[in-house]
Amino acid sequence: MLPAMSELRVPRVSPDLVGRDEERGALRQLVDGAAAGAGAVLLLSGEAGVGKSRLAGELRATAEQRGLTVLFGHGYPEDQAVPLAALADVAGLSDLDAPEDSARPVRTLALSRALEAAASRRPHCLVLEDAHWSDEASLEVFARLARRAHQLPLLLALTFRPEQTDAALRAFLDALDRDRRAVELRVGPLSPAQTGALVQRLLGMRRLPRREMTEALHGLTEGNPFFIEETLHAVIEAGQLDPASDTWDARVLDQLRPPRAVQHAVQRQLESVDEATRHVLTLAAVMGRRFDLDAVAAVEGRPVADLLPSIRQAVGAQLVVDATDGDLQFRHALTREAIYSDLLARERQEMHLAVARSFEGQGGDDAGASAGTLAHHYYRAREWARALEWSERAAEAAIEMSAPRAATAMLTQAIHAAEQLGRTPSVSMRSRRAAARETVGDFAGSREDYELALSLARSARAPAEEFAALLALGMLWASRDYESAEHYYLEALALARTVADPLLIARALNHVGNWQANAGDPAVACEQHEEALALAEATEDRRAIAETLDLLGMALVMRAQYGGAIGPFARALAAAESLGDERMLASLLATVSGYAGAAEMAATWLPPDVGWGVPEGEQALRIARALEWPAGEAYALTALAAAYQARGEYGRALDLATAALDIAEAVGHQQWTLGCLATLGEIEADLHRWEEAREHVSRALALAESLHSRFWEGVSRAQLARGLIVSGDAVGASALLDAGRAPLLDTQDGRLLMLVRGQAALRLGDTQAAHHAAQRLIETSAGGPDGVMPHVWRLLGETLAARGDIEGAQTHLREGRETARQYGWRAEEWRATCALARLLDTAGDDRATEEWAAAAQRLDLLAASLPEGGAARQQFLERAAAQEGLPRRQRESSRPAGLTAREHEVLTLIASGLSNAEIAARLVIERRTVETHVAHIFRKTDVATRHQAIRWALEHGIGAPESRPPTPTP
Repeated sequence: MLPAMSELRVPRVSPDLVGRDEERGALRQLVDGAAAGAGAVLLLSGEAGVGKSRLAGELRATAEQRGLTVLFGHGYPEDQAVPLAALADVAGLSDLDAPEDSARPVRTLALSRALEAAASRRPHCLVLEDAHWSDEASLEVFARLARRAHQLPLLLALTFRPEQTDAALRAFLDALDRDRRAVELRVGPLSPAQTGALVQRLLGMRRLPRREMTEALHGLTEGNPFFIEETLHAVIEAGQLDPASDTWDARVLDQLRPPRAVQHAVQRQLESVDEATRHVLTLAAVMGRRFDLDAVAAVEGRPVADLLPSIRQAVGAQLVVDATDGDLQFRHALTREAIYSDLLARERQEMHLAVARSFEGQGGDDAGASAGTLAHHYYRAREWARALEWSERAAEAAIEMSAPRAATAMLTQAIHAAEQLGRTPSVSMRSRRAAARETVGDFAGSREDYELALSLARSARAPAEEFAALLALGMLWASRDYESAEHYYLEALALARTVADPLLIARALNHVGNWQANAGDPAVACEQHEEALALAEATEDRRAIAETLDLLGMALVMRAQYGGAIGPFARALAAAESLGDERMLASLLATVSGYAGAAEMAATWLPPDVGWGVPEGEQALRIARALEWPAGEAYALTALAAAYQARGEYGRALDLATAALDIAEAVGHQQWTLGCLATLGEIEADLHRWEEAREHVSRALALAESLHSRFWEGVSRAQLARGLIVSGDAVGASALLDAGRAPLLDTQDGRLLMLVRGQAALRLGDTQAAHHAAQRLIETSAGGPDGVMPHVWRLLGETLAARGDIEGAQTHLREGRETARQYGWRAEEWRATCALARLLDTAGDDRATEEWAAAAQRLDLLAASLPEGGAARQQFLERAAAQEGLPRRQRESSRPAGLTAREHEVLTLIASGLSNAEIAARLVIERRTVETHVAHIFRKTDVATRHQAIRWALEHGIGAPESRPPTPTP
């Protein structure tokens, strides 16, 4: 969390050099070379503010650490006619024997020789900053030294702006280029990711800022570090940081005046162009960051040819650049803002009106000017009637293009324009803006608009609009407080029954049902969804049918009826695809992806694997991002994390869940924040990070209680108790479970609570209670008592083992392991294998050695998803092995032929018949990397073909033989 505004102490400049690792590495190499006697010439080039001086400072610090004497010169515009002014500080060398009034060649030669002599005695680094403002005599000194630098321990460095080089500097650079005597580092702008890192460092954030914030700031500053720092301080000075979160509202950039330092920099650039060019640039700035020269000419009423000299001058001054599509644009958004902000309000208004009329006179949309462009210019011109018309048209276009931020902006303009005309904004305006605000995570703004829409609808006695507003408010509150959502849902249902509209009744029933499921009664929820489905099918409304099927599937999962959920989900997916509803499709894809993760921990019978999981989650994530829908993105990330966790790919799962939590917290979506915390805690528990898991799941439990969600309260309590058991505190786990409500065995959360109760009892030595828990779960399973439930079967197997029933224990552990293997649930397969190995070991069965070896191999596969050679992987291996009692000798010999963990995993996938490309996609690595691993595997196992590698793998227990041998592909 950021400190309160009054407590912010943000450094003006980042104390660390962010995003310049490659450049710093090059500097270190050059300094090391000079220290060893091999000098060099370094050119640091880049635009103003890009960070050349920071790198020069880094060079100085590095050189001084290596024992070099560092001398600094500096060019200034006012001293360009003064000989050796740039090296004035350097000219104090004691062995310079040329008097001040000597001719320039004498003094430059003397200074050059003095520096050579000094460097011959001790390694030197001479830096000339802002060489584009250097006097010719100073450049002559550098030219002389450059010819000798490679023969001396002398590192010469110059910083300059390429766009401001004069004839003397160009001649110097050309000579260096011809002789190839210099190393040039072109210092470019920071990437969006590096921009985020810089903001994080300046503000002292725990995490990187939200992507929208980073992208907005990067778009405004083009990644120029000076502009970033100055803009950030302007936001702070304007009091627009949010002290309650780790972020700030990127929308403030729309109203932000350019920082003073940036304005001064642009004004200095403008001084280099004539009055005619400044006029053209002013008109262009009114048009926007990008502008078309034909459009400028049309507004001016002059031929394009008349404007070309001004444009060439602006390009030469680096104020304007050619865009890739032939348009022109200001080099920086802040350049345009600085020019625009210098206009008087009346001047802006008149110029916007001229632009708008010119565009509309040429045919508006037909002439290439978008509705948004016309709306913007008419709005800025305060022509309210035309602004209202074009803003509404632009909003419709933005909604059709799934661009909620643009839709919000245009609807805000339309509402304001209507108010200026003395009109009351319509219910539709308010509702559409509320929906757009909700999409981008603006809860407060969305709530305000929906409440105004509800009030307007009631005043107008418009039941359909009133119903829509009630339902929207219920859905909005469902992300924060289910009790508040219930109030609006029940009102909507009562209204729907009053008007006797079957479609409205169906929609209201769906939302009441979804509330009931989250409130802890999925059985009632299923009844309401089934009633809604009958009504929707009677009206043949495909959208209502799809929405109902989606919610019915979720209610069935929450009722622990996984098999029954498959049909509704499949039908809903097909309907969403046929409707072309991207938002509905993204939500559904995320749901079925999360189905795979939820099923892994389900304490109930499971149907055959339907194949849903990672691909669906990845597709949902792509769609949500394209829709600019942060809540949907958080949902997709969480579901995808759960799917990866079920497969034992912990590294990817952890990254996704962490990203999901960042987004959910940033947009204030409490429901998804809760889901993210629970998923993250579950992953960390699997990784044996007990403290981290406890922190996240404890937060999830507290949030579930504040949301009044009995379903999530049960899931979080079970997860927290499971973490306590894994960390060795079964007593604490039992007490935590006793503090909650009694588990209902016809709900997903209730069955999970019963499973964890059994696991706690087993750890406490109460085999009777553990056996009772397992038996109750088996008897009440939706698939009947014969269904195999991996986690329940393992609990029963371990309980029977503790009771001395070795044969019964083996049967259940093997069945549970086989089911986990079929579903690809590596973690549960590993745990079942360890339980079986312990059982056989205790019984003195020789097969224990084989099972321990298999367990060790499976542990390596789980660890392979974590960064190789990192502390996280080693910690997981050690803690997991200790938790399950894996003998050290098995850990050390788990991989035959000296295969690494990654090579072992690649060989396992080869044995499954995957090609190199498929293996690369599965492991998220380059195909070339896979080919390297394959070559190492062939060498270590002494095989020459993939057929031989598969045979060798199966002989050594790597991979499982299929009903028919896989066909290897290159």
